[in-house]
Amino acid sequence: MSGDRHIEAVARRDGVLRFYLTDFGRAPLPLDGVRGTATVRTEDGGTKETLELVPRDGALEARGAPLAGDMVDVRMEASLGDEQLLIDFTLPVSPTGSTGATGAAH
Repeated sequence: MSGDRHIEAVARRDGVLRFYLTDFGRAPLPLDGVRGTATVRTEDGGTKETLELVPRDGALEARGAPLAGDMVDVRMEASLGDEQLLIDFTLPVSPTGSTGATGAAH
């Protein structure tokens, strides 16, 4: 949770990250005009990449380099109207994107 916003995230092996934003009651939030970035750091602390978030199919999506390893650290920052969201995730890397996680808000 970040304030009254619930955020779930998925990391796929092909480098696609998806963030699902819902309200307190878990209704999907409109993503028109949402701007943000996802900063990715691999589990070995090596690769760091900042990616633009784009609304796509009901989620905010970022596309980066393929992900190696089993886990990835991601910081998601977004502006939802005049509301700022900042949340850190440690995500399992899934071949299909079928596993996800929630993170810690700031």
